[in-house]
Amino acid sequence: MIGGVAHNMMGLAVHPRRFDFVLPDAPDLPFDERAELVPYEAVRASLLAITQHYLDLMAIVGATGRGRIFHIEAPPPYADEARMLMDVPWNYFTGMQREVSPRYLRYKLWRLHSDIVRQACARMGITFIERPIEAVDVDGFLRDDYYLDTMHVNEGYGALVLRQMQEVG
Repeated sequence: MIGGVAHNMMGLAVHPRRFDFVLPDAPDLPFDERAELVPYEAVRASLLAITQHYLDLMAIVGATGRGRIFHIEAPPPYADEARMLMDVPWNYFTGMQREVSPRYLRYKLWRLHSDIVRQACARMGITFIERPIEAVDVDGFLRDDYYLDTMHVNEGYGALVLRQMQEVG
């Protein structure tokens, strides 16, 4: 797994100019009414710019590696902003508001990031392994029992990923 935090860097903390966007493949996801609507293409371009360095590293690994290469999808976002607020590493979010972004903005950014990485993996011949389905709730957010802190999952999530890797083999 290379570069799984780009979506967090862009949207974990509320931007001084609060924004949201419509995800084309899920246009009915909730929208932050206090936010400025930003075109999807602009959000995608910004997230791709943050992600590009990691995609370049993946290409290097892909070009030098032998055998099959796998990329593990970044864990999905956690829904509970209040719990997350207790352990945000604010030093990574200078200039941002000291507030966790609304869950559905974080979810849309995560899905967009996964789509960008999935497409890059397909171009590079890298197998993309999605998050373990057992680790998400009915809305697609990380379940409580796999949360470690704002930016990390726990060993239980890791065990699910290891099982997936063994199954894909």
